[in-house]
Amino acid sequence: MSGRDTQIFELARQGLNAAEIAQALNYDTEVIEYVLANNVEIQNALVEAKANVMDSEFAMLEKLAFRTLKDVMSNGEKDSVRLAAAEYVIDQRLGLKKPKVEINVFSVPDFNEKLRLVRERRKELEANCVEVEANVVAA
Repeated sequence: MSGRDTQIFELARQGLNAAEIAQALNYDTEVIEYVLANNVEIQNALVEAKANVMDSEFAMLEKLAFRTLKDVMSNGEKDSVRLAAAEYVIDQRLGLKKPKVEINVFSVPDFNEKLRLVRERRKELEANCVEVEANVVAA
């Protein structure tokens, strides 16, 4: 990674967006966006840095959640509340609770816009095509 890329990475890791990084380093925003989007090494490092932060924050929240569940299981006023908390802990331990998966969905207007752009591009390409006759050899 070059010196410029290292600076961009460090600022991105601190949470600055492309415009803020460009202002801090006196680069055009487009340059920063290009480097962030096209440098695989930076992308991998950012993903790893975010994962490390999320892991430590999740570990802290996990401890707090477990203490809360333990408290509910011990001190819940209703049997149903205590039972639900206990079932949740057991399900988690046995791996029966699966994390929700995020699905990317786009709307019909988005689809129509993308379709319109594809059709326009196809028309442009068709306009630039040269017709070739079969069995004709150029001299």
